[in-house]
Amino acid sequence: MLVLENQLTKAQSLIYGRKRIVDSFYQLNPTKFHDLTPIDINSISLQGDEVKCEVDGSHISLERRHVLKNFLEHRTRTPSFFDYKVWHQYKIKNSDDGIPIAALDYSGDQTHTALAPHIGRPPKILTDKNGEQKIYFIKTKEQQCSCPSWIQLNEYKEELSAEFNQFTGTEFVPVCKHMQWHNSSLQLNYLRFTVQEQSRKRGYNLHMCVYHFDYRLGRLLYRVTNDGLKDKMEWLPKDRWKEQAVYNAAHTPTGNCWKVFTKALSHDPAYQLIQYSQSVAHIMGKINSRNSTH
Repeated sequence: MLVLENQLTKAQSLIYGRKRIVDSFYQLNPTKFHDLTPIDINSISLQGDEVKCEVDGSHISLERRHVLKNFLEHRTRTPSFFDYKVWHQYKIKNSDDGIPIAALDYSGDQTHTALAPHIGRPPKILTDKNGEQKIYFIKTKEQQCSCPSWIQLNEYKEELSAEFNQFTGTEFVPVCKHMQWHNSSLQLNYLRFTVQEQSRKRGYNLHMCVYHFDYRLGRLLYRVTNDGLKDKMEWLPKDRWKEQAVYNAAHTPTGNCWKVFTKALSHDPAYQLIQYSQSVAHIMGKINSRNSTH
């Protein structure tokens, strides 16, 4: 049965959008489809297990399961560690609203301290075009989010479930990027708590991973030391720090920040995560200066 573009259900329109189709083609064959853009596709139709597209008078197709996979990966991608923050300071009228997750704004003079409230400058919350703060509420037990994406996926859950079940054989569950970020944050916090407990029982932990987010370049800079703050190395986040790209060329999160932090906390012995700040630099500078005079 042939289903034309104007006959697509709302759920199918969400899945088989031009951006997702183009990205699916590119993932299957980057060399062949590197120049294909959404506006190149004149029409879309569904026939059996295939998505058919008309491009410049020719027809190209791919299996629906590839687009479904791409759609799910896009909607459930895990943002960078530095993209969001649990906004404890946010005052809510109803405690049942859930956990507030705030999108962080790195523009302006506040950016370099957006994740360092102990310096004395609070983070800045990203706002939409109407000036509304981008704060979303997650209910962990119910696995729900207040963001438009989750609400939309949940609204068309039955149709989406039918599509995924028929062409991928997998169960569809509404999940958004804020839920993914929060789940990853919970896992990281659990590891941090475990390392802190171990340090408390065994004594001061001299193994540290000091990190800094360069928002201008979208890179995570970090250094490790096995000698605590007494290490005489240059601590300013300039050269000699290891680097990991937080985003790729398309500004899609690479997941490198989560990997670095998890690896440091899971190492034997475990490394404490220390966020680089003016106060940390001051302490290190005093200690290094004192050591150099002896």
